[in-house]
Amino acid sequence: MPLVTMNLNKPNVGRKQMSDRIFYTYAYLRKDGTPYYVGRGKGKRAFGLDHRVKVPPKERILFLKRDLTFAESVEHEVYMIAVLGRKDLGTGILRNMTDGGEGAPGRIMSPEHKEICRQNMINLHSTPGIREKIAQTKTGVPVHSEEEKEKRRVQWKMNNPNKDGSSVRGKKSWTNGVENITSFECPGDGWILGRTGGGFHGNHTEETRQRFSEDRKKRRHWVNEMGECRFQSEHPGDGWIPGRKWRNNQCR
Repeated sequence: MPLVTMNLNKPNVGRKQMSDRIFYTYAYLRKDGTPYYVGRGKGKRAFGLDHRVKVPPKERILFLKRDLTFAESVEHEVYMIAVLGRKDLGTGILRNMTDGGEGAPGRIMSPEHKEICRQNMINLHSTPGIREKIAQTKTGVPVHSEEEKEKRRVQWKMNNPNKDGSSVRGKKSWTNGVENITSFECPGDGWILGRTGGGFHGNHTEETRQRFSEDRKKRRHWVNEMGECRFQSEHPGDGWIPGRKWRNNQCR
């Protein structure tokens, strides 16, 4: 759908604002304190997200001059960009794409013009791919295809261990009735899904179930003064007593 055009040759009824001292100039700073963008505005312009560069945290937004007229803010913006230089031209450190001074603050638009602008934005955002590009520009996060997302999701599961660090997401628990290990595939003959001492997981033979039962009968609960509990057959050591609750004067 083509964009709607409008006539901008009407007198600007908001010119009085341009003589008021409500404008300022500002700079966005890198983590090392050097500026990477210089702009001008009024109100909350410095904190707005509709910039061509990523907006830094508030503590890295520096106001250069305040209480300026529109003409003074334009002059100072152009001066600062000229002094610091632009990266795209190879003359400095700023990411500004222009020499400054562009824009038309103070313009008061009629309801007709506002409706035309609204329709233009609706038409623009309905274009395939535009929403993804806008999201990438605002957040700085690349927009990936579904195939790339799935690849990253699988890789993340492979690389991120569980809280106890004993296994990796996607691995399964295997037991031979004596010890437990985690693996993506069956370790070999005699191994089945599940863990000893943790219930009957998977399809176990009667012999394996009997082994599980005997192993569990040998175990008992142990607790220390810090409230930590263990479930094992052997005494954990000094400072541990049988049971799940600590009782004074019973430490073995």
